[in-house]
Amino acid sequence: AGGGGGADADGVVHDSAGKRFVVTVEGHDCFVEYRLLPGRIDLYHTYSPPELRGKGLAGKVVEAAFKYAAANELQVLPSCSYVAGAFLDRNPQYRELVPGFREVTPVYLRDEEEAAAKAAGGGAGGGDGGGGKSDSEDSAGAGGYGEGAPTHKGAKM
Repeated sequence: AGGGGGADADGVVHDSAGKRFVVTVEGHDCFVEYRLLPGRIDLYHTYSPPELRGKGLAGKVVEAAFKYAAANELQVLPSCSYVAGAFLDRNPQYRELVPGFREVTPVYLRDEEEAAAKAAGGGAGGGDGGGGKSDSEDSAGAGGYGEGAPTHKGAKM
């Protein structure tokens, strides 16, 4: 690995030449890669090898990146889905570093909420009130994709 500093208390090293924060365990690297932009750090990719998953290491490398951002007065762009989702859900204290952060309902939960509302008689419909349509026929309208767009049920791609 390239330059950077020594390991922090969790064993995370800032590999500034490789533009990543990394921890090596059992010969495997867990890391978050970043891009530096004016006044910002874009955390765009987190990787944890299968051998190391479930040990909290991804959270440790991402936390090191957030601490670096705070120490250098950088805003964080969480382009990586892990950073934007699971990490910020579990570590709300870092949300202040994310410009325009707002809590959103993940798409998979939104779909479930809409289905529950529709079953209860409310929610967004997709046409003539549901007449004789099957769920797959109605889902394009309810999901807002428009006519002829593929749906998640049996879509052909």
